[in-house]
Amino acid sequence: MHKNVPISALRPNPFRRLKEYPIDRDKIEALKESIESAGFWDNIVARSAGDGFEIAYGHHRLVALQEMFPPDHKVGIIVRKLTNEEMIRVMDRENKEEWGTSARIEL
Repeated sequence: MHKNVPISALRPNPFRRLKEYPIDRDKIEALKESIESAGFWDNIVARSAGDGFEIAYGHHRLVALQEMFPPDHKVGIIVRKLTNEEMIRVMDRENKEEWGTSARIEL
């Protein structure tokens, strides 16, 4: 299901260890340039979690959006019913395809 939600409603994947594997500033800047030139392509997958959404992947995209727009700015996301195992698997697959890294290493 596709939803338009405020950026402030998006939270990180609970299985991503952001402290041990921090956000890469070069990736953020590249994504910001891409969003500025081509727009945001609704390419974050998330699951409902309380009053917000936990993203399966797209942590760098989320930071880029947070830096570019106010918290109430709405973006399109794809919402799916994802188990914990699926959250890990989707994050792993996306990291391999996008950046050549594996979520298994990050976990």
